[in-house]
Amino acid sequence: MMRNNFGFRLKYKSRTFLDKIINSYGGNGIYNIKGENSLKNKHALIIYTAEAITKHLSNTLHSFASLTSHSGFNESIKLLEAVIEMGYTVDYFNLKDTPIITWEKYELIIDAGKNIEYSIPIAGQKKIYYSTCCHWKTFYNNAFLRTESFYKRNNILLYPDREIVANYGDEFADVITCFGGSYQANSYLNCVSKVKNINISTTHLPINFIKKIGTKNKFMWYGGYGAFHKGLDIVLEAFLKMPAMELHIFGHIESNEKMLKWFNIITHDAKNIFYHGWITPETKIFEEYVQQCDAIVFASSSEGGAGSVIQCLQFGLIPILNDATAIDLIDNEFRIIGNNPEEEIESIIENVTRFNKTDIEKLQEYSNTLKEHFIKKNTLKEYSNSIKNVLLSI
Repeated sequence: MMRNNFGFRLKYKSRTFLDKIINSYGGNGIYNIKGENSLKNKHALIIYTAEAITKHLSNTLHSFASLTSHSGFNESIKLLEAVIEMGYTVDYFNLKDTPIITWEKYELIIDAGKNIEYSIPIAGQKKIYYSTCCHWKTFYNNAFLRTESFYKRNNILLYPDREIVANYGDEFADVITCFGGSYQANSYLNCVSKVKNINISTTHLPINFIKKIGTKNKFMWYGGYGAFHKGLDIVLEAFLKMPAMELHIFGHIESNEKMLKWFNIITHDAKNIFYHGWITPETKIFEEYVQQCDAIVFASSSEGGAGSVIQCLQFGLIPILNDATAIDLIDNEFRIIGNNPEEEIESIIENVTRFNKTDIEKLQEYSNTLKEHFIKKNTLKEYSNSIKNVLLSI
C-alpha cells in the first residue's frame, strides 16, 4: 500500500497506476480513499473539484501552480480529511464529468453539483448539498436585472459572464452548507431551515500586516474573473461621477472581450480609474496597494462567500458592499442599498462621499476590528472545524 503525506491508505499497487486512475476523472473517479480509522461498510461520496485532490494523493501538491489562486483547492483537501476522520472510506468524483453513481453504496453524500436531485431515497443515508453560490433562481433573477440595466444605461448587450444550471439539490438534501452570510442562506427560501454555515478560508493570512488609514480618497475593487457578474460596471460608473476619488481595479477584465472594449472606451479620459490586472494577495506589491487604498467597493450580482473581498478585509480594508456580496458584517457602516443597479450606483456615491468625510480615527478603529474578526474567522483551520461540526450534526 502507498501512503501520502496525510497518512491515508490507498489501495493501488503502483504510483504509475495511481496517477492513471486519479487523472482520468470521467468514468473513473478516485475510489476507496481510506484513513487509519476507516470502518468497514462505511462509505462516503464527495463530488467537488478534484484538481488539488489528485495532486494531494500522488504527493505532487507542490507542483500544483493554481493552489493559491482559489481557496477552494485547499478546502477540498480539508473536506476529504474531515470525512475520512469520521471513519468513512471515500470515493471522490470530480465535479465535471461525474461517473455513474451507485447510490446504495454510500451512507453519506456531499455534492457540490446537481446530482442529489437524481438520487433515490435510501434509509439512513445523509445527503449534503455543498452550495458555493446563491440559489439558482436568485442568481439568474439578479443576473437578468443587471443585464437589462446595463443595456439601458449603455445601449450595449453584455451577457452574464457567470452561468450556473437549474439545481434542485437543496430540496433533496438533508443539509445545505453555505459559505456566504444571510443573503445566500435566505435565497434558499423554503429550505433555509436546512442551511448550516461553514467558514470560507482565504489563500493568505496577513497576520503581521499593519493597515494605516490614509487619504480616504483611494478605493479598491478586487474580484478576479467575472467582473460583470461581480458588479465592476456599477462601481466604475459611480466613480466616473466622482473624479476626486480614485478607483484601483484588480481582476481579469480582458477575459470578457466585450466588457473590456466598453471599459476602454468609458475610461479613456478618466484620470481617477486605474486597472492593474490581477495581483495575488501574498505579494509585496499587493500590500503596497492595500496600504494606498482604504476601502474595498464591491456590488456583486450574487455571491457564495466572496473570498476575494474577505481577503481584503483581512488586510484591513473597510467594506463598502451590497447585500448580494453575502458577507455578514459586525457593523455595516457603509452598506450599498438599492432595488436596481441605478439605485446602487447612487448609493455607492453616497457611501464613498460619507467615507471620505469620516474621521480617520473612527475608520482606523473600524479597520482594526474587522481585520481581527476576519483573520480569526476565515482560516483553513476554521473551515475545517466548521465542516467537521456539520458532519457531527447529521
